[in-house]
Amino acid sequence: MAIASVVNILDPDVFIFGGGLSNEIDFFNEIQSKVRKFVAGNEFEGIFLKPKFGDASGVRGAARLGRNINY
Repeated sequence: MAIASVVNILDPDVFIFGGGLSNEIDFFNEIQSKVRKFVAGNEFEGIFLKPKFGDASGVRGAARLGRNINY
């Protein structure tokens, strides 16, 4: 229901489950079907994905961003 609320407000095209959570979830089709039940109008066409570069992608991005900031 929480994901459906985000869909109803922001209408994203993709959800990417990152971090350690991405290692545990293998049932994206089930999540997608349950979200569709609670989306207003039942017209959600988004997809659910794992991070392309593994569970530490967010940490790598934050480290790279930190290197680019000049104080």
